[in-house]
This record gives sequence, structure tokens and C-alpha cells, in this order.
Amino acid sequence: MVMIWIGVTGLVLAGIFLLVARSAAKRVRGIAGTETSTIAELHELHRAAEEAAGAGHFRYRCEIVADTVVPEGGPLVSELARRECVWHKHRVTHKYWEMRTDNEGNRRREEKSRVVSQHVSAEDLLVRDATGDILVRPGKKEIDRPEKILDRFERDTGSGSGGLSFGGFTLSLPSDGGSIGFQQEEWVVAPGRRLYVLGEVSDDHGRLVIGPPSDGGLFIVSTRSEEELLGAARGRERGFGIAGRVLGVVGALLIVAGAVSALL
Repeated sequence: MVMIWIGVTGLVLAGIFLLVARSAAKRVRGIAGTETSTIAELHELHRAAEEAAGAGHFRYRCEIVADTVVPEGGPLVSELARRECVWHKHRVTHKYWEMRTDNEGNRRREEKSRVVSQHVSAEDLLVRDATGDILVRPGKKEIDRPEKILDRFERDTGSGSGGLSFGGFTLSLPSDGGSIGFQQEEWVVAPGRRLYVLGEVSDDHGRLVIGPPSDGGLFIVSTRSEEELLGAARGRERGFGIAGRVLGVVGALLIVAGAVSALL
């Protein structure tokens, strides 16, 4: 019976791994199957579509490689390290002790953690290649592989209440002696950073913006090159595909062996 359960678990894992491999294969097709455009070419396509159908109807699947540019309003400033940037994200995790009591009444101390502050900037990105400028709207999509500029742990010394000040506000937490401290992490995209962008360009908002496809298709904003992204996706497809097939065969064999053993 044990072999049957192990076999079933193997089949379930095989199914999950094959789904991951299928998702990676779809990513490979999306990246490899989209031709890189210049920003000027996107503007030309938009002008042609506007003359034919009017404003507000242009949608085009596209891929560009361009550098981030500081907008007219000036750069953003990250909230923890106060670094000038065009995109930023931070996470603050509170680590603390919690007393637990087991079934026999014995008390023991366990280390716990919870995210107490996190934020991703929502501003559009202005990007530029040799032919022109265009906006990229990541929205809720986090940028792939931003630069990590802060990874610092501040221990709670126990003097007063546990707290942490950063940016323009202070995060305060009551401390009863169980507070360990705060892990601070922050990522940014600096001005001038080259980005690979795969998405849908449209004129829905009165000007050209590249954002998530309206049909829910692949949307990538990454500091990695197209070659790096393809290599990672192909490796994921290959690795999870092989693991899924092997687990499927082993799981099926274990189920058969368990069933035969149960009948004997």
C-alpha cells in the first residue's frame, strides 16, 4: 500500500513538473516568435492605424530593447536607501520569537517572521532607443532582475518599542522582549538601465504605451537580454520536462508493483 501512495505522489509531482515545462515552452515560443521592433517603427505603425481606423484602436504585439530615461518630472527616490531611480521595490520583514506550547504542556520558543511593509512603484517607465521614446506601463507586474541595493538586518536592541524609521515615515511595533529585528531589502532600476520589453503597444490612453496584452498573453519587463531569457526558459523547459517524465514512469511502476504485491 505504501508503494501505491508513493507512486500516486510521484504521478502528481510529474503532472506539476510537466505543467511547469509547458509554461516554459510557451514562454520560449512567445519570446522567440516576436520580432524586435524599434520605437520609431511602433510610431509608424500607429500613425498608419490611426489614419485607417482613427485614434484609440491601435494594438500591436511587440518586443523592444531600450534604455530607461529620467522623466520630465525628475527621478523617483527609493524609500529605504533613498537612491535615485526610475523604479523601486522594498520589503521589510519583522523577525520575532513566539512561545509555543506542545500537547504535553512544554513551552518552547520558535523564530517567526512576517512582512510588515512592502511596496512596488507604479509609475510608467520612459524608455528610449536610437530612434525615439515610448512609455512602458508595468502596472502590478514586477520588473525581472532589478538591482538589489539593500539587504540589511537591524537588530531590535530592546530599548523601548520595536520600530524602524525609513523614508518619510516610521514603522512602530510593540515589543514585549520577543522582537528580534527587521530585515530590510530594496531593489531599483537605475536611469540608463537597458530593458527588454515584450508586451502589447496601444494608444488607449491618448499616447503610445506598452503594457500587458489585452488577451492575457506574455508580458515581460526585464533587465536581462533576450538571449538570457531564452536560455533560462529553455533550461527550465528541459529540466522540468525530463523530471516530469521520469517521475511519471517511476510513479506508474510503483503503483503497478504495489497493486501486484497487495494481490499476492
